[in-house]
Amino acid sequence: MASRQQARTRYNDSVLRSVEAVGGPISDLVREAFTATDRAAFINGYYAPSGGKYQWFEFSNSNPSQDGLERIYSNAPLTTQFDPVTRRPTSSSSMPGLMVSMLQALGAQPGETVVEIGTGTGYNAALLSAIVGARGRVYSFESSPDIAEAARSNLGRAGCRNVVVINADDITASRPAVADRMIVTAGFPCIPASWWDGIVDGGVVVVPLRQGPGHPLVRLTKNAAAARWDGTYVSYADFMPAVGPGISELHTALRVVRVDGPGNLKSSPTDLSKARDLFDVKFFASLECDQVENAVVVAADGAKLATGFGLSTDENESTALAVPGAIVSTGPEGDGLRDRLLGIIEEWQRLGRPRVADFTVRIPRDNGIDADTEDVSGWRTRVGKVSLTVRPRSRP
Repeated sequence: MASRQQARTRYNDSVLRSVEAVGGPISDLVREAFTATDRAAFINGYYAPSGGKYQWFEFSNSNPSQDGLERIYSNAPLTTQFDPVTRRPTSSSSMPGLMVSMLQALGAQPGETVVEIGTGTGYNAALLSAIVGARGRVYSFESSPDIAEAARSNLGRAGCRNVVVINADDITASRPAVADRMIVTAGFPCIPASWWDGIVDGGVVVVPLRQGPGHPLVRLTKNAAAARWDGTYVSYADFMPAVGPGISELHTALRVVRVDGPGNLKSSPTDLSKARDLFDVKFFASLECDQVENAVVVAADGAKLATGFGLSTDENESTALAVPGAIVSTGPEGDGLRDRLLGIIEEWQRLGRPRVADFTVRIPRDNGIDADTEDVSGWRTRVGKVSLTVRPRSRP
């Protein structure tokens, strides 16, 4: 049985190696902050599957269980709050590798002021605290009063004196300072107009920006002379949607398609066997078509036959899903949906199989969320010489 220190050391090493394997070298600032900050200090419990449903498990830092240490010191998100009505997760400790990637993209420096949207457990704010140092400041916004108070306690025990947790909605709250950088840990459908005046010219925002069924990470730089945000996509990801009175984000449910059994599915082979390829195609498909969604095909006995992304119809439960190595389809319109999805994949291949990180984005200053009407505008995304107009889904 590994000791707590051994488990933590393995966790630090494995997370950092996994990030470097995909994204390249990690700065000394981010590396040192990550290895010096104990994730367990910010977790007092988590939800995990048990008996076919999610159950709450207490975690004691003074007397931790082996199972608790294994879950906390793993490169996996931990759900820390559920909405009792919708039964959807509403707060979590994000996947550590993704946090490191976001911090690397943010590029915060000692002495800077950073705004964080979505405090959660306070773990990410503690990492930022270590990066900006005693001369820097971190202002972290959290819409839930209970979560904000718990994070304050966690950060206080960890000695993070340069972090201020603000229980307020990030759009409607007045900012205590203009930030050098901003990091967002919840998915947004577009860039709120209030962010423009909250950050210096040349300042950086790292945000999960809604595109289709996911929230790919975008690194934006404020370009005051051109009155726009200039940015690049970092990676494909998915985040819990932002909540609060100043924003109305769409919650994307997993579509469930029911069939009698495996005999109802047709399978067409593709060369998309790697998870990374599927993420890249999903992102590209969501640019080409605003109807792309995540879905699962379930047999009459409850068995899951396929889980992937693709196109579906509401009228007769037809669907075509991209899964590793194939497109599976079912229903009266399944063949047509399959052909449409194959056409998108062929276009992606024709363009040289672009990765998510190959795309750039420009967002005009006024092309965001109106705080009064919460209307969402579109923006333009480009890859190489190809230009595509991207529009989030309309609110129901």
